[in-house]
Parts: sequence; structure tokens; C-alpha cells
Amino acid sequence: MKDWHIIVLLGITIILYARIFMKDDYSRSQALTREMEETFEQFANDLEEENKQIMDYILKLKNGYEMETAKLNGRLERLENQLDALTASLNGVTATPNAEETDLNAENAPSQTDAVDPQAVAKEASMAATDPGAEDPSNPTEPDSPAPLTIQERYKSLFQWYREGKSIDWISKQTGMQKGEIQLIMKLARQEEASRG
Repeated sequence: MKDWHIIVLLGITIILYARIFMKDDYSRSQALTREMEETFEQFANDLEEENKQIMDYILKLKNGYEMETAKLNGRLERLENQLDALTASLNGVTATPNAEETDLNAENAPSQTDAVDPQAVAKEASMAATDPGAEDPSNPTEPDSPAPLTIQERYKSLFQWYREGKSIDWISKQTGMQKGEIQLIMKLARQEEASRG
């Protein structure tokens, strides 16, 4: 064989060898591409299935919310109708008192000479409440009985701290009293001063 034949044969062998390896690489890359496509397709199907489940759940929530809202609206409407009916019946009762009630009211109504001053009654009740040991003011047996203590006299330290600018929270902590109780004492003291002044 001549030299050129050997070179041609060697070239053909190299070309055939290259084609065989290229064919394997090409088939491997096609298999890899196919595998990646299948993976992406499976991933897309999984996402689509999850989206369907989420949408179904949201739809169920929406339907449940709409049903609950409809129930509450119906209940509200029934309650409003009952309120209207009760208001109408109450207005009918108060607008047309029957004759027996009118006669009873006329008999039990105090005459002008028997009229009682409600402020005087309230004042007597508050005085009795503030000093339960005090005797009946309409029947004084001791002319020298001391006047009942005012609220400010009973709670001197509390009012002193308040005048000094201490907060109700601080006073509550110092005295062990509730904030609402302190506020009530302050309010009653103001009312007592207003009624005396």
C-alpha cells in the first residue's frame, strides 16, 4: 500500500470513529433533552393541580362566606321586623291607655298639696347614704350632733395627691383602690360641692 492510501484509510477511520462518537453524544443529548422536557411537563402538571386545589378551596370559602352573610342578613332583617312590631305595639299601648288605667292613675296621683320635691327626697337619701348612723332629720333629738363628713374630708390624702398633680394610676397604686373607684369618688365630690355651692 502506498503512503497516500494509508493516509486516506486513516482519514476515513477517523471520520467514521468521529461519527460514531458524535452519534452517541447526539443520542445522549436527545435523551437528556427528552428527560428534561418530561420533568418540566410533570412540574407544570403538578403546579396546575395545586392551582386547581387552591381555587377550589377559595371557591368553597367564598360560598361559605356568602351563605353566612345571607344567614346573618336574614336574621338581621327578622330582628328589625320584630323591633318594628314591638315598637308599633308599644306605641299603640302608650298612645291609647285604657279607661281602668286612667282611673287608677287619677286616684293614685298626688294632689298639689301632697306634692313632694324630688330634689329634697334625693338630698335626704344621699345624706342618709353618706351617714347611715345619722338620725332622721325631721326628728332631731340631739341639736349638737356633728355634721356628716364630706367626701373630701373622708378622703383627704386622695384629694391632696390629686391637687398635687398625681395621676389616678399613681393614686390607685398608693391606696390599693381601683381606678374606677377613685374616679367615682372624684365625681361624687364634685357633685357634692355643686349641690352645696
